[in-house]
Amino acid sequence: MKTKKIEYRGGLITFEIPYVWIEEYEAEDGGMFYEDGPDTGTLRLNVTTFRAGPNQLLTDAGSLLTSINLTNIEKLSNGNAISIGVSNFEEEGTSLAMRSWRLCQVIGPDFGRVAIFTYAYLKKLEATNSNRMLLLFLEGSVRNAVFWPSRS
Repeated sequence: MKTKKIEYRGGLITFEIPYVWIEEYEAEDGGMFYEDGPDTGTLRLNVTTFRAGPNQLLTDAGSLLTSINLTNIEKLSNGNAISIGVSNFEEEGTSLAMRSWRLCQVIGPDFGRVAIFTYAYLKKLEATNSNRMLLLFLEGSVRNAVFWPSRS
């Protein structure tokens, strides 16, 4: 699959998407990425940078995700951590599935960053080979995403 590099918000986080996907950005709601056409899914991204509370030190990305009540946390070799979720919902009578990835970076003892990637798609396409391959690609892209500033 031919891909292109996305440098979201001037390089705040960099990741890959399929080359043919369209990019749309909103001032406050983040980015949206999708293939033009019927029955295609949509990848959304929003990144939040925050400061730790008083008397709180950010020691590692996994602990940070735990502190915001996330589960299924995996620490990555680059120092980031990821939490992956799956949900199903209905919108206007259409059954949809959504995969979510919360990627976390600790910038220093006082600051952290969480990138929330979600990919929503038609539930009826969940078991298709093309959808499974796309989900594997997207997960790899999120796992390999690079925050700025990079700690690695």
